[in-house]
Amino acid sequence: MFRIVRLMRSEDHGAALVETAMILFVVLLLVAGMVDFGRAFDAYIVLGEASRAGARYGSLNPYDGPGIRAAVVEMAANNGLTVTEWDVTITGLGGQAGQPMRVTVVHQFPTMLGGIIGFESIAMRNWTEMVIVGAVP
Repeated sequence: MFRIVRLMRSEDHGAALVETAMILFVVLLLVAGMVDFGRAFDAYIVLGEASRAGARYGSLNPYDGPGIRAAVVEMAANNGLTVTEWDVTITGLGGQAGQPMRVTVVHQFPTMLGGIIGFESIAMRNWTEMVIVGAVP
């Protein structure tokens, strides 16, 4: 019984709590970083799909710039990413059959840990290049 009383009077009562608080902060920071990285990777994949949709439409309709931009914006919106028509660049618009057309999409990805790591957003860019199949003016 005296042993139990002696253990309860120990000087290390708060040490475990302080150590847990210090480690918990680092673990939560790592988890938040992994979540942010996952979100960024997902946004990059969506940008690739959106540029691919625009290039696919543009390979069949190489003179329809607004239609290509609309295809990109719609694909990105269907996957939960906000992209405007100003974020889309088309190279090779109006080309002939057999020529390449490149659709580039740029997006400013907002980070969750922006204040901690020093930057609020990451500039992402993805592009797709396809050969023009149908060129009807």
